[in-house]
Amino acid sequence: LLLSLTYYLGGVNEIAPFLLDLVFSLLILVAADAILSWYKTPNGIKFAALLGIIFLVPLTLLIFLGMEPAMQTFVCLLAVFFAGRLISRESPGSGRGDSVRLLVLAPMLTSVRFEGMFLVIAIAILLLLIKRWVYALTFGALGFVPWLIYGTISVSKGWFWFPTSLLQK
Repeated sequence: LLLSLTYYLGGVNEIAPFLLDLVFSLLILVAADAILSWYKTPNGIKFAALLGIIFLVPLTLLIFLGMEPAMQTFVCLLAVFFAGRLISRESPGSGRGDSVRLLVLAPMLTSVRFEGMFLVIAIAILLLLIKRWVYALTFGALGFVPWLIYGTISVSKGWFWFPTSLLQK
């Protein structure tokens, strides 16, 4: 949908996927820096970690793929951070904000790639373990919404419930 929006706004071209990957790669670095700053990580370690993200992920390769892994990495990074803070109660003052952010991220995790459901399920299980029943079920249900929408549309058009690329795996 995001790529379709860029095509609608700027016309169909080969540069749009590259620019989207570049933007999300920069957002990964900004988010990683903010997360490391939140944990009061020394600048030398922060620098090494950001270099590690650039070269070991490898972020530079993700930019040139023209596909969704950079966006998936960004959304997963945020989800793991907010879930970790919420579950560990590291930041009691931001608990409500983290709860809302996590609920917004749940459908994004699975709409970027269906494999995001594994992270949704893992976070939901951790929430169940700390007895946040309603929140865990809400989070899990929101994670399934993109699957339901895609599956419903796909079946109504005569295709399979899951994408063909996923079925082939």
